[in-house]
Amino acid sequence: MKYSDSSDKPQPGEANSSSSQIVMEKGGDILVRAKEPSQLLTPLVYLKSYKPWLWGCLTVGTLAVIVAGVSRWLYLQEYEETHQAYITTDILAVNARVPGQVANVAAKENQNVKKGTVLVKLNPKEYKAKLEHVKASLGIVREQAKAAAKNLSSAKAKIATQKESLQALKITDATVVQARNNLNVTRSQLRHLEPNLIKAELERDRLLKLQAKGFISPRKLHNVTVKYNTLKLDRNRIDTKVKRTQTKLIQTQLAFLDNQEKIARGILTKIQTSLNSLETDIQLTKENIQNHQKQAKKNFPNSNLQDSHPVNTNNPEKFDLSDFNAKLAQQKKLIAKKESQEQRIAQLSLQKKLVPLLAEAEINKYAYDISKQRYNLIQNSISAIQQQLKTVQYQLYYTKITAPTNGQVNIKRVQTGQKVQSGQTLMSVVPQKPWIAATFEPEQLQKIKPGQKVKIQIPQLSNQTFTGKVQSINPSASTSKLTPSQPPVKISLETNIWTNHKSQIAPGTPAIVRVKLRSQ
Repeated sequence: MKYSDSSDKPQPGEANSSSSQIVMEKGGDILVRAKEPSQLLTPLVYLKSYKPWLWGCLTVGTLAVIVAGVSRWLYLQEYEETHQAYITTDILAVNARVPGQVANVAAKENQNVKKGTVLVKLNPKEYKAKLEHVKASLGIVREQAKAAAKNLSSAKAKIATQKESLQALKITDATVVQARNNLNVTRSQLRHLEPNLIKAELERDRLLKLQAKGFISPRKLHNVTVKYNTLKLDRNRIDTKVKRTQTKLIQTQLAFLDNQEKIARGILTKIQTSLNSLETDIQLTKENIQNHQKQAKKNFPNSNLQDSHPVNTNNPEKFDLSDFNAKLAQQKKLIAKKESQEQRIAQLSLQKKLVPLLAEAEINKYAYDISKQRYNLIQNSISAIQQQLKTVQYQLYYTKITAPTNGQVNIKRVQTGQKVQSGQTLMSVVPQKPWIAATFEPEQLQKIKPGQKVKIQIPQLSNQTFTGKVQSINPSASTSKLTPSQPPVKISLETNIWTNHKSQIAPGTPAIVRVKLRSQ
């Protein structure tokens, strides 16, 4: 504050009102100036009596600024604040989960409903009929499964007694191998056809019983029957070819074994002839030896000859047995060959008996495989129909469309008699649990974490303060514009503010949010 006067003798604390005027400048300074510019003098002497008061004011002001600055700094270290926040709530769409015709609309707009309350009913007649149809199908297929299990058990018992027969006959003759390959090819064709025939047969039997109960039309049964008959004719044609090639294989195997047996018997005859001739020679040699021994005893009565040393005509004390021993060795070999051929003939004879048994065993093995395949297909059908049953049960359940949560019905878009599609939105329900959507600057978001406590101030409620908690953070969301679907920061309220203030606030009401960064 500055003072000036035109007087020659400045008086402390005084100003001559006749010759001066007090002026306040834009900067806030107060000046005492002379009325005439020529009389402008130096400032008056400072008023000493005002110095303590002035310094006190300056000190207090400075301290107030410092305290306010420190307080603000401490506040910013503990809180992050934003005015870009508002009250919002989720809006849940109530959709039809199955198609149908609306039988009844039980809900009204703005009606408060609880979770599970029926809002819309669809006509359940179609789904009830479908449910009875599927239940009937399941019962029929289960009966088929019992019959298939019985057939499978019988087929398994047959092959259990024929496992040895399947491995007892292995012929590598080229003609037999070719006949075997032909059978395998035709049987493979039949095996490839069997699954489709089994499915068609099971489907035909099932539809026959369903048609008798009135669940299906005769036309549908006719189409399936035609398909089954066509496959059955194909199967019979291939099965006839299989039987023909199997008969050919049996004939080829028996012809080969007959030929092998004929050869073995021819060899056995030759061995027996040689053996008979050799036995005659051996017998003659034995007789000759005995005659020589008798003659030697007569000619040399005093000689000490043993029976084991027959005489020789040149030397009465010795007789050559090498030729006799050679014939005995040859006889032993021929006997061994004879026994071997007899075993060969017996084996061939057994194999000839096994040929038809092997064919029967293969037929039984194929029948077992088909029975097992039939049983597995029926089990698959049971699983599929059980899944259908569960689906239809859900569909029937979904004809009653219920509230997904506690809330208020909003924007009803459906009427009685209207046909709706699966996924079509019929109305919406606003949950009675609001939350706060808030946005912060990027540097603020770096400090905010889920779980931090929040103070929410609602200006529209006379700045009443509520508490909450940071629920989630979406740093990628725009910080310049709030979006209900993806707010940068979602804050849950510890108390439902709509309980007592619903008439005063609504979604979109602004709020001031303070996030406490440090937990005590």
